[in-house]
Amino acid sequence: MAKVSKNRKLGLSFGSEDLLLVETEEAAKNYKVTSLLNVSSDIPFSVDMFSQESGAEMIGSELKNVLDKNNITTKSLAVSLELGIGSVIKIPYSKKLSDKDLSSHLNWELQQYVDEEVSGYSFDSYKLVKSPSIRNPELLLVGARKNVISFFQEMSGHAGVDLQLLNVDVLAAVNTFEINYKFHPKEKIALVEIGERKLVFTLLEGNFFIGYRQLYLDDSARDDFTNSVSELITLNLKTLFDDYELVAENNAFDHVFLYRSNTKSNLTELIGASQIELKLFNPFEKIRLDSSIQDSIDFESDNSEYVEALGLTIP
Repeated sequence: MAKVSKNRKLGLSFGSEDLLLVETEEAAKNYKVTSLLNVSSDIPFSVDMFSQESGAEMIGSELKNVLDKNNITTKSLAVSLELGIGSVIKIPYSKKLSDKDLSSHLNWELQQYVDEEVSGYSFDSYKLVKSPSIRNPELLLVGARKNVISFFQEMSGHAGVDLQLLNVDVLAAVNTFEINYKFHPKEKIALVEIGERKLVFTLLEGNFFIGYRQLYLDDSARDDFTNSVSELITLNLKTLFDDYELVAENNAFDHVFLYRSNTKSNLTELIGASQIELKLFNPFEKIRLDSSIQDSIDFESDNSEYVEALGLTIP
């Protein structure tokens, strides 16, 4: 009997707070996590490094040290960018457009969204699978500054890995959700990322992406984080439900999952303080863990900081 080929990938979530690395092994669409690392202290990244001449070399060298120290030899790397670095735009399009006309249309759409000249950006697009509420064809336009892409390409070279994918954090989170949870296509679901300085609401219909919203937290919200964020979540979920003209039982989202993009937030306290039902997003609901890391993970606690990094390794 022929052996099932295995494919290992690295996912590295870059943001303004914590840097998380996940390595998975895929065999016949089954995923097993072989490494989980918070590399924030080992790789002191900041967005200022994009403009530093030696920034990519510095980060790449530190990443190589981390990989060598942890005996990670996987070469296929995917990186996620937070929304302040990359852009995601959901737009309608006509199937009648030629490839050339579609490219011109996407250039125009991106220019409406960014403050700089669109010539300084690279972008890609993904056609969305039709969900119950989508009447016309839509696609996701994902863009990033060319200097950011060049930074990660150079960084990968110094780290000795191959950059295979540059994605945006909300889409990586959707990948992790899709592999772990299955819901009826008409159910309305919100994924809420809890950062130290921001909240990101990603909206799904079943497992279909329908939109997102980012909200930055002011100093007053950070002073009383748990109560302030709980109130903001309740208020914004109601606003988003109405803005997207969604229909569901009780005129509210059927399921709301929280995950964190930093290790300082206590989501258990947040869920307990909320007036609405919130659930903890478990990135390992249906993902196996290698025996080498089984003992290092407490399955009863919150491991949601790995949501975005894990999603990068799932196609």
